[in-house]
Amino acid sequence: MKEKGINSIAISGVFSTIRNDNELRVAEIAKEVMGEDVHVSISSEIGSMGLVERENATILNAALWKIAEKFTDGFAKSMEDEGIKNANKDV
Repeated sequence: MKEKGINSIAISGVFSTIRNDNELRVAEIAKEVMGEDVHVSISSEIGSMGLVERENATILNAALWKIAEKFTDGFAKSMEDEGIKNANKDV
């Protein structure tokens, strides 16, 4: 998958809102196989809504994470450019 340019993975388990250990293990395996730089979205961390909604939200999160990161980095830089010293993208 990495050779195909895939850099983000969505993981969703049916009962992960009750027990998410399988999702977490799959995330570990994904990072082992794909490398630590792969972005992994896990449905149990997205919310506790129904399965289809949680799956969709997880897929969107995986698909849009890079855009969100660019936006927040740009916003933090704009704040710094305006003299706001405590703009921190990691908070």
